[in-house]
Amino acid sequence: LDQFLYLGFCKMDEITPQLKVAILTPTYQRDHFLEQTQRYVEQQVLHNIDYHWFVLDDSPHKTKHLQVFNQNPNISYYWLESKKTLGYKRNMLNQIAFKWGANIICNMDDDDWYGANYVQEMTKLLCSADEIKFVGSGRDFYYDLKSNRVLDIPSVRDFSSCNGVLCYKIEVLKSHHYQDEASFAEEQYFLNSEKVYQYQNIQKLHLALAHPNNTVTKKNYCYGDRYLSNLTLDDFPMRNEDREFYRNLHKQY
Repeated sequence: LDQFLYLGFCKMDEITPQLKVAILTPTYQRDHFLEQTQRYVEQQVLHNIDYHWFVLDDSPHKTKHLQVFNQNPNISYYWLESKKTLGYKRNMLNQIAFKWGANIICNMDDDDWYGANYVQEMTKLLCSADEIKFVGSGRDFYYDLKSNRVLDIPSVRDFSSCNGVLCYKIEVLKSHHYQDEASFAEEQYFLNSEKVYQYQNIQKLHLALAHPNNTVTKKNYCYGDRYLSNLTLDDFPMRNEDREFYRNLHKQY
């Protein structure tokens, strides 16, 4: 980030980190992926940013990583005894972030890859102009585990974004919320026709995972060659151990 960042209600200098960014992850029976997501959170290269990762889990049992999470002061894990909808969980996480004092919210799905500059780049884009309230990307890339292929998925509509890379200023919560009953495509109601400022090279920051246990199936994108790209995992700036994580997952399908 530049030496000074202005976000209406906040000013940050090189000495005192004042900008608070909440990373939000709703999850359900994804312990294997959740451990990997923690690596992406801890890999984030952050300058003058105070971050906190909030995980909301409604699995039948608490995560096996609870002891590890509790040892990290930048992680808060919440467990719900009964299954809730995705919209309900996202609303709950937003309120948790608000009470923590977040200035910015960055969503992070539990089964996707995120580059080390994800939070920093999205935050910088949000801070670049007062009128920018949402940032994300309509275009995205999927790694299809079954076929070991990378798919290039175009934007469904102009100035949109999937929730997995949707980031926003806390002030939008005054007028935007998810439908509590929503189980998929929840970002459309939340955005309510508001334009999302587009991050121009999402390949640097995100790779979604297409697998049989997706919350919302991606199988329609995986048939045939319509969305097939020439990219491989090597074309994404991920660490070697993260790349091997996905290659090992591919062997299981």
